[in-house]
Amino acid sequence: MTDRKSTAADVARGAVIDIGSNSVRLVIYEGPSRCPIQVFNEKTLCGLGERDRDTGRLQEENMADALFTLERFRLLLDAADPDVLHVFATSAVREAPNGQDFLAEVEALGYSPLLVSGEEEAKLAAYGILSGVPDILHMEHGALAGDIGGGSLELSHIHKDIDGWVGERTSLPLGALRLYVDFEEDRAAARKHIESEISKVDWLGQTGSDTLYVVGGAWRSLAKIAQAQAQYPIEILDRYVLTRKDAARLCQVVSKQHAESLSSMPVVQRRRAPTLPYAAMVLEAVLDAAKVDRLEVVSSGVREGVLFAGLPQEVQRLDPLIEIARHLATRFGSHLRPPAEELNQIIQPLFSSAGPTQKRWLRASCELSNFSAGLEPDERASHAAKAIMALPLKGLSHHGRIFLSAALAGRHGASEDELLEWLPFQVLPDEMRRDAQLLGLTLRFLSSLAPAGGPALKEGAFVPERGSLGFTLPASLLPLWGAGPAKRFERIAAFLELEAVHPS
Repeated sequence: MTDRKSTAADVARGAVIDIGSNSVRLVIYEGPSRCPIQVFNEKTLCGLGERDRDTGRLQEENMADALFTLERFRLLLDAADPDVLHVFATSAVREAPNGQDFLAEVEALGYSPLLVSGEEEAKLAAYGILSGVPDILHMEHGALAGDIGGGSLELSHIHKDIDGWVGERTSLPLGALRLYVDFEEDRAAARKHIESEISKVDWLGQTGSDTLYVVGGAWRSLAKIAQAQAQYPIEILDRYVLTRKDAARLCQVVSKQHAESLSSMPVVQRRRAPTLPYAAMVLEAVLDAAKVDRLEVVSSGVREGVLFAGLPQEVQRLDPLIEIARHLATRFGSHLRPPAEELNQIIQPLFSSAGPTQKRWLRASCELSNFSAGLEPDERASHAAKAIMALPLKGLSHHGRIFLSAALAGRHGASEDELLEWLPFQVLPDEMRRDAQLLGLTLRFLSSLAPAGGPALKEGAFVPERGSLGFTLPASLLPLWGAGPAKRFERIAAFLELEAVHPS
């Protein structure tokens, strides 16, 4: 991943219309091109995938619903005025004998729709996943990507050494809606059909990858069920992890449930309940064939992949976590803040054992160091804790999200008891909790010593030694060492159980 300063040119408005088997959806994005933020998301269930059983044609009523929706979207887009608009159609349209006729009517509304092939859809889904999980390019064997829609299943292998990063890929007619319609509750026949189709993907179990990253509404619904059953303390689905064993067990249970039973669950949408058993059977078969150790849910899929595919590779290589943190700090933070580069540099002696992942968290925390600083003083810490958990941060695991939330709440004075009250802080390993608290104390000290950065950050230094923690400043800057910075520095030393050595 690459890092660089964002420019105004990076902040744009883009839009994507996805003409899918279940729905027609419009998403409008704003923010850095490397990690755009959804600001509008609307869909209409048009059911284009429910094609005529005898002819395979798109049905007139469903096409009319889709065209009416697209006409509405046209008016919304005229007002939103995006810098770029992508319109694409997937399996339902590409497989229908009258698909091209339908697209001609879409064009008559002023759109330029792209009919993507199955392999291209698999590549775009992989790009969407990669856009939110850049860690994949640091994995020895890469990772597998899976996307289930209403009409098809896309599978691909992502690896750093492959030109374009996406290698083997395939599209199979195993969409959840298609299976539900075709097999009419004959689940035994559906399972046999699914296993037969998956067995054709001979490369699936040969990549050596240990993680399957998944997108698609049906699989996200399965993840919601898993979170509810486990009483998981974070409601965010993006980067939610299940072991292969737990995921397989979940699939086995859901595949045997009736729609009425599933729809009674608060986390399951009634309209999706009938198709979930089929989505579960597909996921179980993929897990069995792929031989992975874990499954991870990702929120960015084909639509984000379309945007990612249009970026220059030097932008694709940027770290989305740092890019979005910098953008959010500019948008919501105080303009009086130390430069993140200077903060990140000066704190390094306190975190010398941090690995690559934690170093990214440290840098992101430095970018967001003054987030919430403009609020009422008594509300800053709690707001930082809760807001960071809710922000659209990409490239960040659940542990990382809790770490950032705790550190930035600590930056505004949160105690450990408050962190445990406001956050699922207890799920972090002991050392990670310690580092989050240490980072919060350190950022709080530096915000007092050098609220706008400057010479104190460039020329000052932490000096950790056996039994003591010192801080050095040039003689010309010693007047900065007032009572406030001195007291906050002593809190860092006390937290580390070291003697505080003040500059002199």
